[in-house]
Amino acid sequence: MKDKREGHAAAAEAPPELTVYQAEAAHRRFALDLYTNREAARAHCEAYARREPCHQQLDWYPDPDNEAVERLFVAADKVSYTGFTVTAVTVASEYGGEADE
Repeated sequence: MKDKREGHAAAAEAPPELTVYQAEAAHRRFALDLYTNREAARAHCEAYARREPCHQQLDWYPDPDNEAVERLFVAADKVSYTGFTVTAVTVASEYGGEADE
């Protein structure tokens, strides 16, 4: 079956690259949600972290092993990782033909 848009496909430009931000609770191994901006993803993680009374002074730091990931730390008696992360994820606009198996 031919795609009716076949003649227009070549003329169409590739869609712009889209990056979304995934708020994650790494220590619980689940994603909280996806956002179109980093600030919203951070706010979601911070809201969860602040449920703990000692987690009031929070700071974000880049993950030293992955530039797409930011990790949320709490500064109390010492600086410690809260288990919350924000990961920048680039969304593919097309299937590239090489599936990871």
